[in-house]
Amino acid sequence: MKNMLLLQSPPQSIVLFSAQFGLPKWMIQLVMRGLLGLCLNFAFPAYSQSATQTPALDMDSSCDNKAVEQRQLDFWLGNWDVYDHGRKIAESKIERLPGSCSILESYFEPDGYTGKSINFFDATLYKWRQTWVDRVGTVSEFSGDLHEGAMRLEGETHLRDGKVILRKMTLSVTAQGQVRQYSERSADGGKSWSVAYDYFYTKQK
Repeated sequence: MKNMLLLQSPPQSIVLFSAQFGLPKWMIQLVMRGLLGLCLNFAFPAYSQSATQTPALDMDSSCDNKAVEQRQLDFWLGNWDVYDHGRKIAESKIERLPGSCSILESYFEPDGYTGKSINFFDATLYKWRQTWVDRVGTVSEFSGDLHEGAMRLEGETHLRDGKVILRKMTLSVTAQGQVRQYSERSADGGKSWSVAYDYFYTKQK
């Protein structure tokens, strides 16, 4: 305690030096605090190192842990050929973004139509969410969860002309190892529903 008090009060020699050169008191205090920090670093090196170390990540709660909810959509990862009633209509790349818990979908059709979606698990809502945007400005928002082995999502599609389409979408794995993406749409607020598409994803060789 005695040594600490000495460090808190500037030595007489420094006070005289500051008075001679017109240094303000705050500058003296700043210098003394710096000296105090250096003394602590030399006296307690272990303490100074532990205070600046970054805590280790909890890998049990990260996306690298296959047990967490963020891995529930891993069955969709890969490079795929997309089929509609047996006819190939598109290719799709589904990948986990490096350093992120999100999954990126990149969809391409031969006629130039493309679209992308970002997919992620919202730990606050405890739901999966998807945001889709295509090259003509159509935007879709979905949310849902994994139920009986299938990802079941509901949401809305917003067209460029301002129309709002209600949507349902299910992603599931078939017995043949394909991924089925089945979607329904309603243009009358949910009074009636029709099939929007029924796609089957086959892994590229």
